[in-house]
Amino acid sequence: AGTYSVELTVTDKDDGEGTDDLVLTVPHATVGINIKPLEDPNPVSLRGNGTMPVAILGSIDLDVNDINPATLSLGDGSGADTPIEQKRSGDFPAYVEDVDGDGFMDLVTMFSVRNMVDNGDLSALSIELVLRGFLMDGCTNIQGTDTVRPVGRDS
Repeated sequence: AGTYSVELTVTDKDDGEGTDDLVLTVPHATVGINIKPLEDPNPVSLRGNGTMPVAILGSIDLDVNDINPATLSLGDGSGADTPIEQKRSGDFPAYVEDVDGDGFMDLVTMFSVRNMVDNGDLSALSIELVLRGFLMDGCTNIQGTDTVRPVGRDS
């Protein structure tokens, strides 16, 4: 996903050339996410040292098994967001479950609250967070947003 400047050049059979410039915008694939599934309006303690679950909601258009967990990040959407939590073994704490009861499997991932606060992605002023990542094809960029309600003091 992104906006790119592209220059196209064509050559005909007589070696005549034509050139043109264009701006190509490649959108991300929008996915539904649910921060802290089963809790609403998603309270997040800013003093927490634990992890915050984020469910990426599967649908008829999205098989969550196609998501590459290693590419996931969560944050305020500007700059480098906080990457998914990683276990000491190198694995990512993620599991598949139908958290919203719609019949489609969802991918539940974990993000460190402390890392998000330290990275500037989560503060007392935060009202929504943006999840970004890629599918296993390495090309399809996904993005989703959900609201949060910070509680406690920012440190």
